[in-house]
Amino acid sequence: MTPLLLTGMQRSGTTLFEKILGGQPALSLLSQPFPYLMIAVKRDFLAARGLAEALPLGHLFLEDRYRPDEFAAYLRAWRPDGARLRALSAAMGAYSGQYTRFTSEAIERALATLPPASDFPATLRHLYEALAHRSQARVAGAKESLCEEYLPPLLDAGWRGLIILRDPRAVLASLNAGRGAAHAGTVKPTLLNLRNWRKSVAIALALDGRPGFAWVRYEDLVTSTPATLESIARTLGVDRIPWRPGDPVRDHRGEPWPANSSHHEMTGVSAAPVATWRDVLPRDVATYAEAVCLPELKALGYPSDVAIDDAPAIVDGFREPYAIVRGSLAGYSERADHVAAEIERLRRVFDEPDRDSARWFQTARTHYALRSAVLT
Repeated sequence: MTPLLLTGMQRSGTTLFEKILGGQPALSLLSQPFPYLMIAVKRDFLAARGLAEALPLGHLFLEDRYRPDEFAAYLRAWRPDGARLRALSAAMGAYSGQYTRFTSEAIERALATLPPASDFPATLRHLYEALAHRSQARVAGAKESLCEEYLPPLLDAGWRGLIILRDPRAVLASLNAGRGAAHAGTVKPTLLNLRNWRKSVAIALALDGRPGFAWVRYEDLVTSTPATLESIARTLGVDRIPWRPGDPVRDHRGEPWPANSSHHEMTGVSAAPVATWRDVLPRDVATYAEAVCLPELKALGYPSDVAIDDAPAIVDGFREPYAIVRGSLAGYSERADHVAAEIERLRRVFDEPDRDSARWFQTARTHYALRSAVLT
């Protein structure tokens, strides 16, 4: 089986995308089967460098404590620990963020056939295959949110990768209103959410055009489903992913899947959520999102009413309207160093890509794409 990781920012349509793909006979996709494993491996990597991080799957903005190739090397050197994997699996029993669940017997069968010399990509591949819904599927994988940083090392190991992107204003509306908390937990600072969204974009642009990888916009998936899936089928190496307008979304058992939208009751693919943010998101938050993400909005073809010259003042004047429960994140969006960094990033996007591009834009290739977008 060909291994696949589908990822993206929370509330970007990752689950819808996974359900559409996972309903096809040639594909077997699990839904967030090992979120604790993805978190634990990244946390262990940081701990090995004497670093502690409450949110290890971070946004990577101004990350200079390690290089991406060092993380990739760690994944290649990583070896499975059966006791640790069992403990992580057991701990997820009380975690609502694990959607596909397994019996302890299924986990034991999977671990019993896991080669002990497997590195992280090989271990994850084995687990996806051993626990696949369809033993005859050509592609076996999973959807895990916020795991974009894993994609380059996995692609190097022969995996396929997909990122789904959604208008950040719609993401914020889905996170912070309606049933958002039931799917994404307590409200996080607006700037933190937007930085996490930019991580998705940065890695998508950096990997754009690489064999075995593709990124799609949520808006294209729900408004041009057949054409979008035709392109994805080529990336995944399957003949086709049949889809007709009006087809219901089904789970791996063939049962209709009720969408997990924050604002709509749906059982199929609908374009209704595309514009909901205009009625739900406070105007000042929408304007702030445009200012913070303006280069990315332009690069992805999303409309914006904010001019690039006005963006710094908007960033500087923003005041967080949401109550932030986690004390360590209080005041995050308004911290002077964060505000200064965002304004400096908006300035630097016009510069030629150089050795500092990785700190500000994650890769020089991403910087080049964003610079081209704002200069057009």
